Amino acid sequence: MLPRRIDPRKLTAQGATLSGCIPTAQLQRLMAAVLDADAGVEVTLDFGRDAQGNAVVEGEFTLDADLRCQRCLGVVRQRLSSGCRLGIVWDDQQARQLPRDLEPWVVPEQDADLFELAEDEVLLALPIVPRHDADACRATGRYSTGGFDDTGEADEGNPFRILEQLKKND
Repeated sequence: MLPRRIDPRKLTAQGATLSGCIPTAQLQRLMAAVLDADAGVEVTLDFGRDAQGNAVVEGEFTLDADLRCQRCLGVVRQRLSSGCRLGIVWDDQQARQLPRDLEPWVVPEQDADLFELAEDEVLLALPIVPRHDADACRATGRYSTGGFDDTGEADEGNPFRILEQLKKND
């Protein structure tokens, strides 16, 4: 298990690598967003400096979670995986000076909450619309999204098709 509080600047100076698990039971926002999840988020973080001398951390976060399929409303198991490349800074002014390839991680104090970082990254990995693959879903009906059905084919029941025909007659 990884510690909750870390000193990212000290870890950067050491060129440290952290690897381990963060208990999902301690990630309330994440657990509110999923139906269920594995016992922990697998985390790997590499601390160091980039070519410009910026303190950086590169990380990977992985968790298998149960989500609500938006087609059939059943449970769909999905792997949530997120990678990040963060520039460690003290304040917003330093954050604005980072190169575009670095997202800022503002750490105003010596210690930072590693669990909060992991939770944020996994929440960003949540799909906008969780669903089973079309062939594995229990949903029996078809749905339409503005002229196209769930297969991507034109929806013949589109009420605007009449307007299209009227426009052709002009």
